Amino acid sequence: MLGLRETQDRIGRAATYGRGDEQEELIGGRNRMKTAEQLTSRKDQRKRFQFESNASDDEIEDEMDNNLDEIGEAAKRLKQLGMAMGNELDHQNKWIDNVAGKTDHLDDKLRVNTDRVRSSQSRNQNSSNVFPLCSSRRLNDSALQYSR
Repeated sequence: MLGLRETQDRIGRAATYGRGDEQEELIGGRNRMKTAEQLTSRKDQRKRFQFESNASDDEIEDEMDNNLDEIGEAAKRLKQLGMAMGNELDHQNKWIDNVAGKTDHLDDKLRVNTDRVRSSQSRNQNSSNVFPLCSSRRLNDSALQYSR
């Protein structure tokens, strides 16, 4: 149960990666709130590539920047989930190796005990030929003869 709980915790941490309380999101969309400094630096960077700057161009550029930010955040979350899956596979493989080792040990013990039982049975069959009265079948036949 402890291993299961640890697995659930690892997956939960990976699923919530990058969604901290310090990163607020707008309710209407997934655009992250930017500070005024960040917005002005973006506008300054865009001015180098614009011929005529107008409000609609700025809105389109802001939307594209926000979409790129979202894609970047999604890629980070996917990377974290992939890494968590790899770690979980490593943990699961260790458990499988542990179980395989235990089953191999039990298989060896079972084989040894089976060989012991078989050798014991073969000794019993050999001894019944040497001592015919000790065999249960012959003992029953002899008892019937004496009772008649």
